[in-house]
Amino acid sequence: MIVYEFVLAWGKVGFGRGEFHGPTGVAVDLQGNVYVADTANARVLLFDGNGKPLSGLGCPNAVNFTCPGGSGQGQFDNPWGVAVDSSGYVYVTDSVNNRVQKFDVNGNFVSAWGCPNAATQRCPWGWGPGQFGDPLGIAVDSAGNMYVADRANYRVQKIDQNTGSITQWGGSYGSGADQFGGAGPGGIAVDPSGKYVYVTDPSNNRVKKYSNSGQLLSALGCPNALNQACNPGSGPGQLNNPIGVTVDSSGNVYVADSGNNRIQKFDSAENPLTQWGSYGSGPGQFNYPEGVAVDSSGNVYVNDLQNNRVQKFKPITRKVPFTIIPAEKVMRVVQGQSSTMTITVSLISGTPDPVQLSVTGLPNGATATLSSNPVTPTATTTLKISASYNTQAGQYYTLTISGTSGGITETATISLWVD
Repeated sequence: MIVYEFVLAWGKVGFGRGEFHGPTGVAVDLQGNVYVADTANARVLLFDGNGKPLSGLGCPNAVNFTCPGGSGQGQFDNPWGVAVDSSGYVYVTDSVNNRVQKFDVNGNFVSAWGCPNAATQRCPWGWGPGQFGDPLGIAVDSAGNMYVADRANYRVQKIDQNTGSITQWGGSYGSGADQFGGAGPGGIAVDPSGKYVYVTDPSNNRVKKYSNSGQLLSALGCPNALNQACNPGSGPGQLNNPIGVTVDSSGNVYVADSGNNRIQKFDSAENPLTQWGSYGSGPGQFNYPEGVAVDSSGNVYVNDLQNNRVQKFKPITRKVPFTIIPAEKVMRVVQGQSSTMTITVSLISGTPDPVQLSVTGLPNGATATLSSNPVTPTATTTLKISASYNTQAGQYYTLTISGTSGGITETATISLWVD
């Protein structure tokens, strides 16, 4: 099992070298250098992978001082999202200026999108193709297509830099399949194949997965996230105001689960793999993480917004001695009745020490009992769920089955449907 260990952190609140005032988006180039959108300082800062300041965008001495902000060429007004393509070009969503700016590897301005004179002026908020309203997240695929989370227009725009063609999807407020909640789309990421696009929908507590042509495929956050808003939750796979998202070279998805002050990692099939973080200012703790990025070695960088810092984590392999295996992914129970499911606690390695089990996420009026607890693996126990007549029916609930032994906790999730 891969878990993530704190390596280092850099930054503090301020306006000078290596300081931040509200860091939001983050991206890593092929050399392992880290770009950070230092939003309220109207600049984008470049660091090496260990936090050494290298340079900056936004004004001539951005690496050392806050920038005044503006709408001229290469200036920013609340830069939010940042992306780097395979050639080293850097893309920044200049949110208040309603435009996207592109720079070369040396920090020279290349081009801009948002209105006819986007290179030299603030663009008006627009809803036509290629216009933006407070753009936030940005991603670029290997073919050079840009994907922009056009927040105030509740849509995603895909811009082909080679042909100039523009595709858009979403475009309305709501909690339906192809809608976005009140905060609009936030972070955006493209998988290495260029086939799939992930977009956070913070107000609906979900992350939506699209094809690169805008077909909605699936969603993370709750069992029916594809078609409806999810309630905020803190169990594995549940989300609370997710903002940032990124994808590694294996197609694993990392989500800045901002309201839960943690990072969650999912595999390409959307199964939760691991999570880390809690509220605070210590190593490995967060105070509203927003941006998340991963480098070619699997190191994860997180913009810890309210702590005004960047944290770096490295992957390590932990030998998991046991695993929890529910017999089914979905359990059904009728009001006033009970239902059962077999839970297997399987030994992977080491001594078969007892595993203490617990079940969380039950709806009001429902109870859970286990036929045996603790369980010494490999062995089974029977989970019994009883629902009273007061238990709300007609919806899914996510239950988390946790097992603890020798200081190690493993979890599994199932969905409970109440009739």
